Amino acid sequence: MKKLIFPVLILAIALGVFALDKYMDRRAEQEVKRVFKELGVEGEYEEVDYLLLKNQILVKNFRIRDKEGEFFASELLIKKFSEDGVDIEYKGIKVSEDDKLSEDFRSLGYKDFSLDGGVKVDIDKEKGSVEVSRAFAELKDGFRIEMSLRLEGIDIDFWKDLDPQSEINPFLLMAQLSEIKLIYAKFLFADLGIKRRLLEAGARKEGMSYREFKRKLIKELNRDILKAKSAEEARLLMNFKKFLEEGKEIKIEIKPQRGLSLGKALTTLMFTPQDKVFKRALALFNVKAEVN
Repeated sequence: MKKLIFPVLILAIALGVFALDKYMDRRAEQEVKRVFKELGVEGEYEEVDYLLLKNQILVKNFRIRDKEGEFFASELLIKKFSEDGVDIEYKGIKVSEDDKLSEDFRSLGYKDFSLDGGVKVDIDKEKGSVEVSRAFAELKDGFRIEMSLRLEGIDIDFWKDLDPQSEINPFLLMAQLSEIKLIYAKFLFADLGIKRRLLEAGARKEGMSYREFKRKLIKELNRDILKAKSAEEARLLMNFKKFLEEGKEIKIEIKPQRGLSLGKALTTLMFTPQDKVFKRALALFNVKAEVN
């Protein structure tokens, strides 16, 4: 009898884990439906798994439809989706083949346009802050984009309840924007092969060779650098030229002094002469660029 205790115990534990896993899979499916509902989209999927040890939800082969169209993904990993933040990752995300975006990338030689990526957002309602600590997307043999930013002074409830389909009081909207401060924003674009393809496509359109078209663009940038209305504008254009010539990645950092009110920035730029808007924006947002 004693010999049976251990295997029976193991079997009972295994059955318990199996039952818990199935129960959590059902709960996970309910959570996925809630996420789709909050996003205002219709979703279909092949399978939902609850990753017990990681406390994460894995959605396989899903399709989402909204007013803008539909897109697909082989995997969606939901680590967090709540009022105080979002943390998701996805693999193999793509739009329908007849979508203009798919057509554009096929013209560049990408037979299968699909992205891997993710986003992590932290929301502090009491402090009125939103921080995107990680947002990225990558196309194999194409590019990698990364972004992070922090905003403060946000009335979370106002923006959450705002209906973009209804008429919005412009004065109320501007008042809300005036309270929001941009603390920082960082962007990175890494070339994994798309730069060459874009230049080759441009060369074909102009009836030029790759080298001729590249030299033409560099000449145009040199002219723009000479015409730059500020040292900041000239430095930014020189970085774009460096990226075009030999760069693998370009980083852009925005870090206004003491934070910048978005309402103030919009008002300032609206009343800036058109030929000086770019110069003024660079100064307002304190834009820096670096090429590697």
